[in-house]
Order: sequence, then structure tokens, then C-alpha cells
Amino acid sequence: MTTPAQMALEYRIWHFANPLGWNVTPGEIATELGVHHNAVKVALTRKGWSHRVRGVHQVGAMSTWNGGVASSARHIDDDVAHGRINMSVD
Repeated sequence: MTTPAQMALEYRIWHFANPLGWNVTPGEIATELGVHHNAVKVALTRKGWSHRVRGVHQVGAMSTWNGGVASSARHIDDDVAHGRINMSVD
């Protein structure tokens, strides 16, 4: 059962992120709202909004949160740095 406090946080998240096209990270939302980032993550997951924000890498039914950077982007950077991906233009 969702409590009134949870509903209020969900509204505040929506009110902040929706006008920005959800182009924000959970950390940015938490900072703006003055709440702990875990509260934002729980609310996003509960509402099914995790896929809307930046910084979430979906793995099946699970999400991996990495401080606002999708883990897939980190893997790409690592692959480029180690020569596994060639980014040169021919």
C-alpha cells in the first residue's frame, strides 16, 4: 500500500522531471527535491518510471544504478580505451 508521503514524493518527482522530458538522473532529482537518492530510486521503481530517467541500465527486470551513468556507457568507454572498439573514422 502506498502511503501519503510516498504519493507526495512521487508527485514531486513527476512535477520536477516531466517538464524536463525526464532528461534528468535520479541524483539530480534527489538534489533538487532535497531527499535521499535511494528514496527517489524506490519511488521511480514503484511507479515504473525507472526507464524514463537518465542513468539507469535495465537488465531484464532489474535496474543497475551507477551514480547517474548507465553501466553500458561505462563498458563502451572501457572497450574504446582498451582497443576493443575502433572509433576512428575512415
